[in-house]
Amino acid sequence: MLHFNYHLHSSFSDGQAPLWQMLQKAAEAGIKYVAATDHGPLPFQNEWSIKQSHRKDYITMIDEQRDYLPDTTIFRGLELEYIPGTSVAFNKLKELWQLDFLLGSVHLVKHAESGKLWFIDGPSKNYDLGLDKIFKQDIKGGVKAYFDQINDMMRTQKPDVVAHIDKIRMNNNGRFFKPSDDWYRKLLEESLAVAKNQGCILEVNPRGFYKQKTSDLFPSDYGLEIIHNMDIPVTINTDAHEIDELTLGQDEAVKRLQKAGI
Repeated sequence: MLHFNYHLHSSFSDGQAPLWQMLQKAAEAGIKYVAATDHGPLPFQNEWSIKQSHRKDYITMIDEQRDYLPDTTIFRGLELEYIPGTSVAFNKLKELWQLDFLLGSVHLVKHAESGKLWFIDGPSKNYDLGLDKIFKQDIKGGVKAYFDQINDMMRTQKPDVVAHIDKIRMNNNGRFFKPSDDWYRKLLEESLAVAKNQGCILEVNPRGFYKQKTSDLFPSDYGLEIIHNMDIPVTINTDAHEIDELTLGQDEAVKRLQKAGI
C-alpha cells in the first residue's frame, strides 16, 4: 500500500463522508501524506463544487485535523476547475482559501463560439447530450477543445498536479472514437509535451478502472508509455469520493506504471 494520496472528496463537495472522517480514515489506513481536494468554487450554481460560504469551515476543519493527526501531513487543497474566461485564477483562490496544494482539472469543456459548457463527467447521458447539443456531434472538435483547455490550464494556471489528463475518454467508452485513433493520440501526445515543457506533475488515477467505466487508468497505458519516454513526473491518486476508495486501485496503478517502465 502507498502512503500518500493527493486527491479526495468529502461532503463539502461531491463526496459521501465528512472531511474530518475522510482524513481520519486515511490516517488509519496508513496514509502519511494526504491532500484534501474538494471541488473548488465556481461562479455559477452547480451541485458538485464547494460553496463560497463554506470557505472558513473548510479551512478550520483542516487545521483541526492537523492538530488531531500530528503524525499525518495534511495539505489543504482544492481540485480547481479551469474554464477559460469563467473560472477564477488559481493563484487568487490559493490566497483566498489559504491553500498548500492545487490540483487542476477540466470537467466542463467550453465551446469557443457559443460559450456553452460540455459536461464530460457524471452519467454518460451528460456526455452524449453535450456532444449532440453543443458540439453538434463533432467529436474531433470536442476532444480537441478539451485538450486545448487542459493545455491552456497548464500554461496559465500552473497547478501543482494535473488530474486525469485524458478523462475525455471515460464516457466515450469506445463509442465515438477509439483511443488508438491517430488524431486522438496526436492530441494526447501534444498535451503530454505541454506538461513536460511546463514542469507539471501528472496524476495517475484509477477511478475509472475501479468504477468499471474504463479498462485502463488515466492516463491510458499508451499515455503512460509516452510519459515514461518524456520522463514526466507522476503521482498516484485514487480520487476517493467514499472512505473505501481511499486506497482503491493503488495496486493496479503501480502495476501499470511498472509495465510502462516507470
